[in-house]
Amino acid sequence: MLHRILPPERQTPPSIPIADASFPHPFPQTLEYSPAARGTWNIVHTGMLVPEAHQIYICAAGCLRGVILTAAEMGEDYRRRFHTLELHERDLYATDQETFLIEGITAILRRLDELPPAVLVFTACVHHFLGCNLPYVYRTLRDRFPAVQFAECIMDPIRQTKAMPPETRERLEIYRLLCKPTAHDNAVNMIGSNLALDESSDIKQLLKAAGIPLRDITQCASYNDFQQMGKSTVNLYTNPFTKAAAEDLEKRLGQPYLYLPQVWTYEELECHLERFIAFFASACHTNSFGVEGRFPWKFLAPKEVLFPGEMPLHPTSTSHASRAELLATLELRFNTLKQQLEGRSIAIDFTFTFLPFSLARLLLSHGLHITEIYADVIAPDDEPNFRWFQENAPDVMLFPTKHPAMRTQPRSHRDEKGREPIALGQKATYFTGTHHFVPAIEGGGHYGFEAIHWLQTELSKAAILSQDPEPIIKKKAWGAPSCL
Repeated sequence: MLHRILPPERQTPPSIPIADASFPHPFPQTLEYSPAARGTWNIVHTGMLVPEAHQIYICAAGCLRGVILTAAEMGEDYRRRFHTLELHERDLYATDQETFLIEGITAILRRLDELPPAVLVFTACVHHFLGCNLPYVYRTLRDRFPAVQFAECIMDPIRQTKAMPPETRERLEIYRLLCKPTAHDNAVNMIGSNLALDESSDIKQLLKAAGIPLRDITQCASYNDFQQMGKSTVNLYTNPFTKAAAEDLEKRLGQPYLYLPQVWTYEELECHLERFIAFFASACHTNSFGVEGRFPWKFLAPKEVLFPGEMPLHPTSTSHASRAELLATLELRFNTLKQQLEGRSIAIDFTFTFLPFSLARLLLSHGLHITEIYADVIAPDDEPNFRWFQENAPDVMLFPTKHPAMRTQPRSHRDEKGREPIALGQKATYFTGTHHFVPAIEGGGHYGFEAIHWLQTELSKAAILSQDPEPIIKKKAWGAPSCL
């Protein structure tokens, strides 16, 4: 059904106080606006993480625009691993879709200098509308190209609220490419992430201290390296779009999995890191992390010194002393940061972290001034923090990013002193019009108490540094011709 877009003077501001927001959908689901802050990861970027693999997208020109621009922006090395088949209106009624898919993909593959080990095929919503026999298509392609593994991906935003979202389906199909090993080793996989874990992240520090190797698709140099992930004993994931892939790997390859949400408060982090230690000890029948019943805090001490008067940590032999030192250092840095910012506004959005309310709660509870949160939906993992805000900070404003009225909202936010806010996330940066922001997405590859230490550093830098956001968040939209 078509919806009329009202003129700006008749549109009501879409923001609401958190006190008035409902869980999990605080805003009506209606016609959607796509803001020009598009410099985040999409299905093309994620597919390119599979080394040596090829991607083929089949849909109409309008839908192809975004993925083509993504591939073009990634550079020549990636463009060579990307093709499209464009559907025209006549194809919808005068073309046999099964033949179109089979022969089109065949023609692409036979033009390549050599066959790739894997091909990610992205069909679209139109193939569902037309009742295309996709099992027959893939069966035929596998018969023609027995040396190629085909991943059955779908670019179908039409059904993403009723069926598996494209990001989830893509991860499921990527990890279905892993072959069943003859035996497992003692390695751990990090699956589903777009960004590699930082070397100083809590997860990597703990695994390194225990002598446990970590495999991650983001660090695989070849398709053979990627296949080695099938040998690992267990899987970890922090990206919520990865659950279906983790369940499938447990069923097919016998790899138990653990979800470690991208939480930020001290209490949540302690809970999930302790779950991580217990899970690994149970799944691998080992106590590689140290004395049973004691958490190895000494491995989590942050190393970087930034703020005036801050001293480096010297881990002690007892877990309780090391924990106290770690938290005392973070508290000292928060006190210094609070003085530096002097009540300056902070805006957060869901592109910076999967759980923006957890992050906002951490900062607000340490005296920082959170004024705006941008999120179209509230994740189940973030519900306790959302409820905390409703009780403790009900006046913080919640903004959508897809509501049509966001097209015409003022994009020059200032406080009473004329200062721009500090934005965490590309959409918050775009909507507030600030030049003070932290240029990171999806947690920036950080996790745990180390992530808090990193964020404190970045917030301190962002308060001082003024930078142009356009070169960072313009990809695929900012500056492009408008279709409105």
